[in-house]
Amino acid sequence: YHSRSVESVANDIEYIHRTYGHHSSLLRGNDNRLVLYVYDSYHISPMYWARLLTEKGDISMRNTDIDSIMIGLWLHHHHGRDLVESGFDGFYTYFGTDGFSYGSTTSNWNSMCRFAAFHDMLCDLSVGPGYNDSLIRPWNTHNSRSRAEGRYYSRMWEKALKAVPHLVSITSYNEWG
Repeated sequence: YHSRSVESVANDIEYIHRTYGHHSSLLRGNDNRLVLYVYDSYHISPMYWARLLTEKGDISMRNTDIDSIMIGLWLHHHHGRDLVESGFDGFYTYFGTDGFSYGSTTSNWNSMCRFAAFHDMLCDLSVGPGYNDSLIRPWNTHNSRSRAEGRYYSRMWEKALKAVPHLVSITSYNEWG
């Protein structure tokens, strides 16, 4: 959202915990912390995220009542390093179009999951059944992927499972767009 900052995200996390934290339907880690995904996390610099997501940060949420497992988006090649520096607990790749970004390119997934293991992070690879948003983004047809009667989806799953991620998330066909 416009003017998002680590301070506003800290307030958002506190609100989520206070308002919805008791709901059993929320995703939680083995340690019972909420799992929260941050879309477009790369729009905020790692040095600012570190203020919230590392124990030494001046507004740290770590070891507090709102401590959560924070998952950031790995879009470009350097985002792995940025996510570690920021203090994120893991990453996800989001886009269901193989080749749309570095993170969504299935040939990068093995090395990305190894990177996660080396840095004690969660690796969440996102698969999708296909993609076509040309009705709302006519300029984006180069990222369209046919469902191919389920074969595209099956290939995405095969490639994800070969990389041995901790999690696999599903980016649904065209989502709400």
